[in-house]
Amino acid sequence: MSVFKKMDFKSKRDYVISQILEAIRNGDFKIGDRLPSEQSLAESTGVSRPSVREALGALRIIGIIETVNGVGTVVKSSNVDFFTERGTAKLSNILSFEANTFEALEARKVLEPAVALYAVETMTTENLTLLESLLLRLEKAAKDHDYAEFHEINNRFHLTIALSTQNSLLINTVNSLIHLFTESDYGAEMRRRYLTDPSYIVSALAVHRRIYECLAQSDKQALIKAFEDHNHQVEKQLLGR
Repeated sequence: MSVFKKMDFKSKRDYVISQILEAIRNGDFKIGDRLPSEQSLAESTGVSRPSVREALGALRIIGIIETVNGVGTVVKSSNVDFFTERGTAKLSNILSFEANTFEALEARKVLEPAVALYAVETMTTENLTLLESLLLRLEKAAKDHDYAEFHEINNRFHLTIALSTQNSLLINTVNSLIHLFTESDYGAEMRRRYLTDPSYIVSALAVHRRIYECLAQSDKQALIKAFEDHNHQVEKQLLGR
């Protein structure tokens, strides 16, 4: 029997959060207990899976839950601060309800590889030179532990791929998705965490180098794989997958 209640309308990340926090507070889930899967939570609460993912991501960021390899998502803390009215307000600020940042993340996962494949056909020597210079700056920022610069150059690297298509609609769409995801309060909190993880920085540099090399070599198959790996890195770091 599920401890979660189904609501009559969807897309309410705060509702999922409140349900999970209430279940922890009531003792249905104790520290170390495994939570149901995303699909199970979506079905039992009547909320869409993207909203469930965003709720779990928020709880992971504030340290209530964590993902354990080979186990799944488990309760890490029962911090009472987040069961209060003040705690709920803090969560609302982190989530930034003005925009669904996880939908933006999913949209980027679908769109950017397709844009990159098109960019293979339109890429010029000047575009490749600019991408290589950005890659070198990205590596320098990582070496200098300048994470603000790393974030800025990372965004410019992805936008430059879109710019090389010379298609204003694609460029504006990619730029909007990047801005939507990274500039929200929730995106900023996630960025602060993943950009200070040395292992993520190392893997991010490697996959950006691969993306550049695939574009330079017009290797579409390898380019798709590079973007798949890149998206997996981001989801693993932000969503604990």
